[in-house]
Amino acid sequence: GQMSAEEAAQILGFASVPNEQELAKAFRRLASLHHPDRFAHVDEEEQRKAAKQFARIRAAFEVLTTK
Repeated sequence: GQMSAEEAAQILGFASVPNEQELAKAFRRLASLHHPDRFAHVDEEEQRKAAKQFARIRAAFEVLTTK
């Protein structure tokens, strides 16, 4: 099922649902931190974990931007 705004906020590191400015800042920071390109030189297991986390961050961001 669809994650709630509260769940999405937690994934992005917020205690409560952030405003658009906070959200954009957090997304940029987290996306660059977990971006697949940063994991090009590590083993596949690490790449998979990073990709999964990146996907969760994107999903959380989408939940919060489409509310």
